[in-house]
Amino acid sequence: MGLLVELGVDFVSGIAGSRHAVGTLFGVWATALDHEALDDTVKGRAIVKAIAGEFFEVLDGLGCDVGPEGNSHIAVSGGDHGDFVGGGFSAHNGPQSRARGGVVKREWDKAEPGSFSLFFIFIFLADGKVPLEERIKRKDKEKEERFNMSDSSYDLIVIGAGPGGYVCAFRAAQLGLKVALVDKRAALGGTCLNIGCIPSKALLHSSEHFAFVRDHAADHGIDVAAPKIDIAKLMAKKDAVVTKLTGGVAQLAKARKIKVITGEAKFSEAKTVKVGEDSYTAKHIVIATGSAPVELPFMPFDGETIVSSDHAIGFESVPDKLVVVGGGAIGLELGSVWARLGSDVTVVEFLPQIAGASDKDIVRNFTRILKGQGLTIEVGAKVTGVQPATEATAGSPASAGSTGSTRVVLTAERGDDKLSFPADKVLVSVGRRPF
Repeated sequence: MGLLVELGVDFVSGIAGSRHAVGTLFGVWATALDHEALDDTVKGRAIVKAIAGEFFEVLDGLGCDVGPEGNSHIAVSGGDHGDFVGGGFSAHNGPQSRARGGVVKREWDKAEPGSFSLFFIFIFLADGKVPLEERIKRKDKEKEERFNMSDSSYDLIVIGAGPGGYVCAFRAAQLGLKVALVDKRAALGGTCLNIGCIPSKALLHSSEHFAFVRDHAADHGIDVAAPKIDIAKLMAKKDAVVTKLTGGVAQLAKARKIKVITGEAKFSEAKTVKVGEDSYTAKHIVIATGSAPVELPFMPFDGETIVSSDHAIGFESVPDKLVVVGGGAIGLELGSVWARLGSDVTVVEFLPQIAGASDKDIVRNFTRILKGQGLTIEVGAKVTGVQPATEATAGSPASAGSTGSTRVVLTAERGDDKLSFPADKVLVSVGRRPF
């Protein structure tokens, strides 16, 4: 089947390039190799569509409009100056076709099972008045003129260049829309690539190497001196990973002729946004601004002692004592990173277990792994506040072992028990909110 399709594509291309092709009728049929698969109507449609896709690329190159109509039609309409009169495809023994205004449409949604044993494409070519090369040039010129319209007018503006925004922009550009992508960061990729998933995974990877050399290399007969961590180089490695990926997104945007605008977008009208002093209009605007860390009202972020994940991926030194408020994915990832690098990490979780939405068997094994890395897990504990460290609080039973670097003491309660946890940094990771 694949060979017949390939030969058919070549033949159609050859006919299209000839100016003397008059009234040519070309039919390609392929007998199904797997008749059982085609006995299922749904499978049959999938196979027919897959084969037809290769021919549609050729038809599109002829300057013809090829596209779906509804959920069950494929229409192929004439190209420039009527040189391509019509075409279509259907399953053998399927429903009848109908022609109207140079368009042939075939329907397969009403076909009976087993009707997809043969596949046809019909090409009707009239006198080629315009050479193929000229049609392609004309089509490219029209597209270029459209994209060279006012730099302030677009079909679509996407606000937010994270995984939701840039994927939306890329797809719209692929479908032929003139697109602008706005983000407050110069580096595309949003939170995920810049200060979220990617840098966090990079730190997990690097810290895993460090922990292996320190704790397990000798078990493999690898005798090395006690390893030391260079935080500056660790962060440089993480930043290099981020730069490579965000740069890749920027190149993909450039290749798709997407206008990238750096700055914060504000709506001035229903279909107009203002970025700095410049205004941009679009037929459609997509808001894909992502999320931001949730801040506890009694523990506002200060970026130094009370921090969010945005800060915790870029500490300049390993904290002596790190308390993580929240036992979700973000808190556990970063808690694991800093525990591997030598920090005394305590996770305080309000729910009866960490990773609250996960299966209990998974949580039990996960907890054992984290404890093996040196983390202390405190569940069922409600955080009540934070206060500066004093000699009195530092000397309390729950604060034993505190060092001179202790800046604050996190207070919590579990039932009638009052708890306190000394820390030089408190990472609050209790969720994220829409930005």
